[in-house]
Amino acid sequence: KQERAWAWRLWSRGIERVRGLYRRGDIVVISPTAWSPGALNPRMVFAVRNEGDVILCRVGWTGTQLVLQSAASGSPIILSASGDAGLRKRIAGRVIVAVQRFR
Repeated sequence: KQERAWAWRLWSRGIERVRGLYRRGDIVVISPTAWSPGALNPRMVFAVRNEGDVILCRVGWTGTQLVLQSAASGSPIILSASGDAGLRKRIAGRVIVAVQRFR
């Protein structure tokens, strides 16, 4: 059971960060409690707040910076996220279920 989980039907904005994994029309369920700063895994996909938007991406964290992994060949986006509190302000949740539209 994931408290406060929410579903999101994807549109093209924000999903380019995880090209090949999700497409427009897919539905993802995002849980704000299904992760912890000490257990980030580069295979997990997160909903990350960036400049007023929420985008889906894989992340890395240095303890002071959140690194949004680029899709294909772009440069990663680096955001300030100092300590656990800063990281939790940036990450809205982790994708726990994805329902892909018929391809």
